[in-house]
Amino acid sequence: LQVYRNYKEDSMNGLNSYIKGLSLGSSKPLPEVWNEMGIKFDFSEKVIRELMQFVQKELAELKD
Repeated sequence: LQVYRNYKEDSMNGLNSYIKGLSLGSSKPLPEVWNEMGIKFDFSEKVIRELMQFVQKELAELKD
C-alpha cells in the first residue's frame, strides 16, 4: 500500500524508487530495501492508520 500511495502521489518517483528497491534483491536486509523504495518498515498503529485513511480515500473515489 505504501508503494501504491507513493505512485499515486508522484508516479515517476514512486516507480523509480520501487525499481531501485527491487534491484537490491536479497543483498540487503528488508528494512534497507524498503527504505530504498521510499517506504517504512513500520507496522505501528500510526502508519497503519495512515494507510487505511489512504485506502478509504481511494475507495471513495471509486464510488464517484
